[in-house]
Amino acid sequence: MKLLILGNSGSGKSWLGKKLAQKFDCILIGMDKFYWEPGGFNKKRDLKLVKKDIQSSTLTDSWICEGVFGKIADMAIESASMVILLDLTWEDCKKNLMNRGPNYEDCQSPSQADKSFEELLNWAKEYSVRENHTSRNYHYNLYNIFVGEKLILKNRDDVNDFLIRITN
Repeated sequence: MKLLILGNSGSGKSWLGKKLAQKFDCILIGMDKFYWEPGGFNKKRDLKLVKKDIQSSTLTDSWICEGVFGKIADMAIESASMVILLDLTWEDCKKNLMNRGPNYEDCQSPSQADKSFEELLNWAKEYSVRENHTSRNYHYNLYNIFVGEKLILKNRDDVNDFLIRITN
């Protein structure tokens, strides 16, 4: 399995990736860990280092890469055998983000985590109107040009049904 999972923040990419990585005993590549410097979500890593890390991670026989960053997806898609696009509504993504709450683990302070969470909510809300590598349009373009197996999941029921089918 060489799977790329794309979608908005809160769409369930990490959750789905973890479930599949456990089931199929493969590495999980979280784009956030590659894209951001440790200590929060305010400093991007050098793109050359990101590319090197993605290339070495996707050389393995089995991996799942999940995230919103199209620049990283561009690097991983070359080796992927399948692409899943989680295209949930903003309402569903917002609900999932609110249930998850701020990420205190990756931030230097609770106040930084709270501020980052508010910024994330505002940023994720713009997914369908943004015009960059983190947009719905960019993800659909990647999905459309991909020639391997691909799947669009539009809601939590679709995701759960897919999980049941693929893990049985």
